[in-house]
Order: sequence, then C-alpha cells, then structure tokens
Amino acid sequence: MSYFRRYLAIIGVGVAVAAGLRIALGVPTWITLGVLLIGWPLGGSLITADDDWPGGWSNPDGSSVPDWRRLWWWADLLLVRGALVVVAFAIEETFGGHFSPVPLAAAALMFGLGIPLLLRGIRREVTHAV
Repeated sequence: MSYFRRYLAIIGVGVAVAAGLRIALGVPTWITLGVLLIGWPLGGSLITADDDWPGGWSNPDGSSVPDWRRLWWWADLLLVRGALVVVAFAIEETFGGHFSPVPLAAAALMFGLGIPLLLRGIRREVTHAV
C-alpha cells in the first residue's frame, strides 16, 4: 500500500471512529479527531523519542533522521490534521446554531499552508526510499 493510501486510510478510520463516538456516546467529533489524529501521533513520538536518538533502538548507527524532526511531519500534524479538527469544530457549532466563518477560514489557511509542505516531504521521502 502506498504511503498516500495508508495516510488516507488512517484519516478515514479516525473520522469513522469520531462519527461513531458522536452517534453512540455524544462525544464531540472535533475532540475525538484531535485525540486520534494529533494527540496519538504526538504522544507516541514523545514516548519513543529516545529510540530515535543516535544509538537508540530505531537508530543504532545514528544515520537516520526521525520523521518528527522533519518540517513536513509537523506541517501534517498541526496544519493538515489540525485543519480537519477545526472543520469538525465548525460543523458541530453550525449544527448547534452558532455559524461563524472564522474557523472555516482558519482551516482553509492551515490546509493551504500545510498541504504543500506535506506533499513535498512525502515526495522527498518516497524518492530517497527507492
């Protein structure tokens, strides 16, 4: 499975879980998306950061640079996935009767800034991996 398809599958599963929790338990979708799409990868990277240092489990010879030390990873996490969380928040607020274009404008800006960085990073990773 290509990187991009796997990425879309992860996002899709997160959205499905968030929608399911919203329907079943009333948990706001944007909170679930924030935890699954931003909090989980960030927490996992923080917990395993020592493995990525030179001499660590994932980097015994110190030659590889972990994803969390690359700009595209942060652009994906905070801007692209963050935009999805903001859009979910705006949708929930609209259903609650409080429409505001500000979150949607912020999400568009976040997405517009994040996507080029993410795609450039993915292209670079795929090119170097071959």
